[in-house]
Amino acid sequence: MYTTVAETASIATKGRESVATFAVPARVPVERVSFVLAPGFTGNFSREVKVSALAEPDKSDDDGRAPLPEVVRGSILRVRASEAGREIRTEQLGVPAILGANLQRAAKVEVAIENGDDQPLPIASVRLEMRQRKICFEAPVSGASGGDSGLALFYGDSRLDAPEYDYAGLFVASSNPLAAELGPERLNANYRAPAAELRPSPSGIPSCCGLR
Repeated sequence: MYTTVAETASIATKGRESVATFAVPARVPVERVSFVLAPGFTGNFSREVKVSALAEPDKSDDDGRAPLPEVVRGSILRVRASEAGREIRTEQLGVPAILGANLQRAAKVEVAIENGDDQPLPIASVRLEMRQRKICFEAPVSGASGGDSGLALFYGDSRLDAPEYDYAGLFVASSNPLAAELGPERLNANYRAPAAELRPSPSGIPSCCGLR
């Protein structure tokens, strides 16, 4: 199953292409592009699709070179016909597009449908999608009644490594798991910013210290 990362109904015509453009934040995976056709459209078609991702430049790069665009190609189609008394129905409105450019940096993603000499398809919207991720855990009994279980999910420090727990190898999922919903997002009142790291200066003396 997939979850929509971004969706737009703004489709521009550029030459022989229908183009949708997205601005995707950093560390938001994109793994599929899907298309929604206008209601009532029943025509057959086959179109090539080009998905381009260009990551924003990182000022920390030593070489200063601009990132190269990433391109994924695929196709969408619909065939509804009768042949020798047999009905043919084929439809593919999604393109696998695992993009790496926007995993570590924000990226501009452009989805282009190549129309050739045909009329542009009546696209109602274009969606960038990611596979659904699920976090499985054992909740305390006090949370089973629907009240506040006191569980909290913390995130945000990109400098920390992912923790490793022995419990991950011992966990057995329930055959009838319950779905939990996150409450409103809020800042961690107990968070304290770490002290600035000491960086050696060319003289070998920490940059936080000065000589008089």
